[in-house]
Amino acid sequence: PLRGRIHVVEGPGPVAATRGFFKPRIEIARELVGRVDDDELRAVLLHEAAHLQGRDPTWLILSAISIGLNPFGRWLRPALGQWRFARELQCDRSAVTLGAEPLALASAIVTAAGRHMVQGPCRAGVADGSPAEIRSRIAFLFSYAGCPPQRSPGKELSFGILVSIAALIIAAPHFLDSTLSVHCTLESALQSAFTRS
Repeated sequence: PLRGRIHVVEGPGPVAATRGFFKPRIEIARELVGRVDDDELRAVLLHEAAHLQGRDPTWLILSAISIGLNPFGRWLRPALGQWRFARELQCDRSAVTLGAEPLALASAIVTAAGRHMVQGPCRAGVADGSPAEIRSRIAFLFSYAGCPPQRSPGKELSFGILVSIAALIIAAPHFLDSTLSVHCTLESALQSAFTRS
């Protein structure tokens, strides 16, 4: 399923990301390929394949446009950041359930994050997020090292439904109070989806 959808690119730093609206593809920087071992590269590709399967670039673009057009978008922007972080955690989990070594993925994330762990947020694919978010992802991956999560059929479907609901909520104008209650409900649903494994 990934044939023809993985591209090695020249880029600024050791990054890997899933990009593209109509035909998403995985782009991995030549520098990252040269800095990670085979297990780490496999883990990165499985993580990005989860983004590809979830059509995350499309959802992200549509969500950003919806927030930009929404008169209350500035209050919804943090929810988009939380969704991005939740997707990173879910893609890490998916990579591990598909056979990636958790510690190899953690190592690749640290390699890709590099200087951003000290300097501030990174928006570069596999190491997406603030230093605190990256540390949280590493902690989750370390917890998987002893007892990897099992793949549960249907969870991707329920997650897709939750993402669809979130996109509809983001697209429709809301008052701040109702947005916060919906956000809390959505966040609670996402947390329970992650902890059921």
